Amino acid sequence: MLPVNLLGITSITSHVRNIELNASWQMRSNRLTAKDTPQSNERSEPMTQHERMVDFMRESHEDNRRAMAVLSLEGRLMSGGRLSSDEMSFLRQNAPHLYEKAVKVAQERREFERELSQARSKQDVANMHQRRMSQFANEASEVIRSGKPRAERDSAMRAIHMRMAAVQNEYIRFTQSAQFQALPDEGEDEGKTITVTLTRDEEYEERPRFDIEL
Repeated sequence: MLPVNLLGITSITSHVRNIELNASWQMRSNRLTAKDTPQSNERSEPMTQHERMVDFMRESHEDNRRAMAVLSLEGRLMSGGRLSSDEMSFLRQNAPHLYEKAVKVAQERREFERELSQARSKQDVANMHQRRMSQFANEASEVIRSGKPRAERDSAMRAIHMRMAAVQNEYIRFTQSAQFQALPDEGEDEGKTITVTLTRDEEYEERPRFDIEL
């Protein structure tokens, strides 16, 4: 699997959140000051500094809660986990870019599940899995050679990792199922040797006869 430093991602995210909170506090403070003018219908007296801070902290807490939820769901996708419909809706509203990745992960999983359901032997399953892994390796190589900015390459590599982890988890789940255990090791036409004997008929010497033994 492709190595991913989740601790590094979390550290960067926390740093960005601190910057965002500082900017948000300034914007929030300005909005509150504007709202507390005499034109406001909600209250005639301006909010105190303490009240503004409390209101800001309440809003910041909600922002932090959403940010942590997004990080948690991203971590689950990176480990090949499934997301519920409610979690997908949450991402669509709060993290559209991650939602797009999650949609592609779910599609990749469904396609692989459908492919596995049509396997005729254990060898078929192994071949299907190997083809997918080779596909991901090729995609990763293309991203590395793309020359795109580091941030874009990192995002693309995380998306590939999520799809690969989903396929890997589905492969493990299927190989532990009764359906897989019931499959033959090889298909009907696999592992058999075909012997072809060429003989010539005495009367029709110019016509070779093919005897095929299975």
